[in-house]
Amino acid sequence: MDLVFSSAGNYHMVLRDLFRDILIPGSSIQNWYYSTSPPVSIDQIANSTLGFGNLQLGCRPMAAAAGQGVMTTLASRGYAEGAPVRIFQNRGNVILVRKGNPKHIRSVWDLGRPDVKLITPHPCLETDSFPNYAGTIYNVAVNDPNAPSNWTAQKLFDSIFNGSQHKWLIGARIHHREEPWAIAHGNADAGIIFYHLALDAVRNFPTLFEIVPLGGTVDNPQPLRGNPANPHFAVRIAGPWTPAQLANRDLLMSALVSPQFHDLLLAHGLALP
Repeated sequence: MDLVFSSAGNYHMVLRDLFRDILIPGSSIQNWYYSTSPPVSIDQIANSTLGFGNLQLGCRPMAAAAGQGVMTTLASRGYAEGAPVRIFQNRGNVILVRKGNPKHIRSVWDLGRPDVKLITPHPCLETDSFPNYAGTIYNVAVNDPNAPSNWTAQKLFDSIFNGSQHKWLIGARIHHREEPWAIAHGNADAGIIFYHLALDAVRNFPTLFEIVPLGGTVDNPQPLRGNPANPHFAVRIAGPWTPAQLANRDLLMSALVSPQFHDLLLAHGLALP
């Protein structure tokens, strides 16, 4: 393969434009893959295999992108070549609801109401996203100076995740596909999700969804205390690469810090590194 890139998928709309509009045109790259599964870069590198359903592709990623936790593991196992490069930062999390907000959800506190069903990523299969989203609910609540008198952050958290009211739904594997689906079909009333993913859902289906910000406005999110805006990194992966593969990997890494890529990030609701 000319180039293989393994990445978390929550910025899939940017990756599509990166490869189509920036990286491939004018290059000699003809045979290439990029994988946008949950952060399984470690397994893909260890096994030299990319799996897409029952299709197994025998190749090793030449570069990987993910959050800090994956970067640390890649380095500790000797897979990373050089230091990670910070490529973007998200703009915190928001609440995605149906158009018109029929349950009148305005804050994390409304997620504790008995009539509100919440969907989140799978806690065991998406081990970066679930703690981020669940932690946002708790941490925004615990830092709220105007918390309702009859609630605490722990009570809110328990009412959602440790209760018996069947309020909590979980996705099967790809939360940025499953959360909007569940809300659109009425199985869930709300989902905690990255701002840029909620924005993508609203742009693609403006009659189905709207955003409830957790700090700032829909057009200008300013994450509340406890609502993290985390960085994302890319790193070269060590391997027995040919000179042509090394050159293509360098093209990719350069594209990920280019002004054109930065323009894509801003257009899709992400922040610069």
